[in-house]
Amino acid sequence: MGVCDAYIDALAVALKSNHCLQTLDLSRFWMTADRAITIANALDPHRNITVKFDGENEDVRHAFDKRMNERRQQNTPQPSHPLHAAVAPPSSPGSSAKPSSEIALKKKLQEKNAELSAVQQANAKLQQNLESVQQQLASKTSSLNDADARIAELEQQVTALSEALSNSEDIVKHFESHSQQLAQENAFFKTRVELKDNWEEQLEGVLNLNIPSSRFVGKVRVFDINGKPVGGAFGSLFKAELAGQPVALKQMPVQNRPRLSEIIACVAGSEDVPDHLKQLRREALILLSLRHPNIVHFLGLTHDEQSQTLAFVLSWAENGSLYDLLHVKKQLLDEPTCLRVAFEVACAMAFLHAHNVVHRDLKSPNVLLDASLSAKVTDFGLSTFKSADKSVLTHGGGTPLWASPEQLLEGQELRMDTDVFSFAVLVWELFLNIKPWYHGKYAALGGANISTIARAYEKGRYLPLDVEVDGRRLSDAVQQVLGQCFDVSGNRPSFVQLQGTLGGQYTAAKEQHAVDMEQQHEQLHGPASAAWKWQPNVLEPLQSFMVTHPTRASVRIAAVGAAHDKAIAIANQMITEAGGRSSDEATAAPLQPFGKTVAGVAVVQCSQKNAAFNGAVHRNQTRYRGHMSSANHPFHPKYQMGQATGAPINAEEAAVLARATLHPAGASSYKVLDPAMMQPDVHLRLQRVFHGVPSFAVAMSILGGDFAQLQKTDNGWYGAGFYFTHDLDYALEYTKKCKDVPPELQHLNLPAGKQFRVVLVCDVQYGNPYPVPDAVTFNGKPLVGGHDAHVAVVDFSTGSKADAFPLAPTEWASKRTAAEIVINDPSCVLVRGILVFEA
Repeated sequence: MGVCDAYIDALAVALKSNHCLQTLDLSRFWMTADRAITIANALDPHRNITVKFDGENEDVRHAFDKRMNERRQQNTPQPSHPLHAAVAPPSSPGSSAKPSSEIALKKKLQEKNAELSAVQQANAKLQQNLESVQQQLASKTSSLNDADARIAELEQQVTALSEALSNSEDIVKHFESHSQQLAQENAFFKTRVELKDNWEEQLEGVLNLNIPSSRFVGKVRVFDINGKPVGGAFGSLFKAELAGQPVALKQMPVQNRPRLSEIIACVAGSEDVPDHLKQLRREALILLSLRHPNIVHFLGLTHDEQSQTLAFVLSWAENGSLYDLLHVKKQLLDEPTCLRVAFEVACAMAFLHAHNVVHRDLKSPNVLLDASLSAKVTDFGLSTFKSADKSVLTHGGGTPLWASPEQLLEGQELRMDTDVFSFAVLVWELFLNIKPWYHGKYAALGGANISTIARAYEKGRYLPLDVEVDGRRLSDAVQQVLGQCFDVSGNRPSFVQLQGTLGGQYTAAKEQHAVDMEQQHEQLHGPASAAWKWQPNVLEPLQSFMVTHPTRASVRIAAVGAAHDKAIAIANQMITEAGGRSSDEATAAPLQPFGKTVAGVAVVQCSQKNAAFNGAVHRNQTRYRGHMSSANHPFHPKYQMGQATGAPINAEEAAVLARATLHPAGASSYKVLDPAMMQPDVHLRLQRVFHGVPSFAVAMSILGGDFAQLQKTDNGWYGAGFYFTHDLDYALEYTKKCKDVPPELQHLNLPAGKQFRVVLVCDVQYGNPYPVPDAVTFNGKPLVGGHDAHVAVVDFSTGSKADAFPLAPTEWASKRTAAEIVINDPSCVLVRGILVFEA
């Protein structure tokens, strides 16, 4: 018995002997129904005594009142028996009675006898009653004797209680102190509850668990490629903007917003709520507590009271799900990308399992891909938390095509490695780009059904690893990994092991892919060290000046003014690599060749043109191999050629070729950019040339497209094609004064109000040039069949292009000449830069 029970019992004893009490205050004591009944038994039920209890405890008051009513009914006094007066005996007739007649006397006697008989009967009845009263009195007397004994006993108890009460002041003080302490604790706990509610709201705000729906802009339903709304068991998918960023809203009907305490409580798994709310809370807790680069980024929750919907706010995946990418968009992924995606999913799953979270529905629709195709595992509605002391999980969920055997077959225990099996199915699907169980004979059936898959698993038959689908096969390394994952539950590798294995395979594949891509890039765009490419020491300092051509995104232009510290070096390289007098002029004064002032230079780079130019190099090397030595070669020169020298028999033709193309060897100061391309049987020339244009606009138009080919009907020329020259001063004659500087060349920092001249710096390649000795033979005609260039040496003595006609070699010594090249294939021309001169 506790201290409080002893106190109540003692108080009850004291109350039985107290006849003056009017009010009893028990509101400060912790009362129970049993204690209230004890107090009710101690009080006189017929006295009007006020008893106070704690107002919030209705059960105590009810028990007390009930007991008092029962006692009042039991103790209602019974009416007492009437006391009967003794009947006086009849007096005997005295001797002094008056004499009467005998008849009257007899009559009188009879009457008296009758009265006496009645009195005797009444007396007998009274005697019976008296005996009954005496019996009752004896019983009462016995009861009173018992009561006296009980009173004596009670008086002894009262005496003992009085002695106990005299020593109970400390107990009363203790209980009063304890009551005060309880009151303080109660106030403290009430404050804690209030603080808890307040902190919960604050934490929900910090964790974005109650984002106002008004903050979402442009909310629209998401549709798939077939125009059907995207959705599923989870609800519907919407796209919106939050703070200017695209987000996904995974929306479902929910009447009340889940509180943070409810979300946290779902770990125990004992909450008495519908299954769909359990799934919702579990998913919220997993997304809220587990942050990983390869788990979809959880931004918060938003609840709309009007529509009674709740939405998970998630990062937007630009490329949708892995399933959509493979089977809807039908995009093929190379091996390094497949390995990277598989590795990233394994990383996410290893993180989940490390936190005792089992997904139970891992599949390609639940792997999202962002803009860079990075994998994000999502949809944790069927996930569960594994207890640290248990290895077996509750059955649930799973999609048949990806589900493990233990999920599909009855009577099998479900463990964490169920996710490993589903992961293997996903990887099989990823590498072969086919839905699981849609291979072979199942393709015509629209895939295997759940019973077919279950029967296969019962027989130990899984997805085939050594199979070819549309030319795609699993590598030996991937087959080995999947074979381990398709083992029975308990023997499968962990995701930590898979993470390590796939990470190594991905690194190796990435490195090999980089080598392959570098080789492929080199084959496509040419080696980085190619003579017709700008080297890094030129490009890197100009990166901040690079701009994109307005109509051709592959063209990049970096323009600098003459005052820039790189301008001299760039101008010098552009000009000197042409050779001839242009090289001499640039060497002496890079920014003042031929007395013309260079106002600025621009470096041009175009990946498409580089690829085309490199392709032309390979094509020409193949096309012209053996064309000089074999008369039957389709590209054998059409001029008469000496077999011993390989040069034209005609001396003038031979001189023109030697002067302009350096073959056969002759007195020429022009250069070729890559002498290694001049093989004995493949004389492929790569030369720096110039092309004057009338305006900046024409220059930008050529960069955005190609050169305009001179038509064969044009007069005064010697072949239809694009015209270039090795001599910069001659190219300047084809320019015009202009001042329409485009925005892409603003870094030239050209002074306002002045006029300028524009020259394009180009590289050309050709392998079978035809010498042009005069301006009449090919006037208005195309190039000679089988030849890819016409070359000529023209008279530039007057310094005017109007007088520039092909000149006989015998006059070269006494004249100022210029070399011209006509090319008819735009892929054999590459613009390397722009020279801008003051007019």
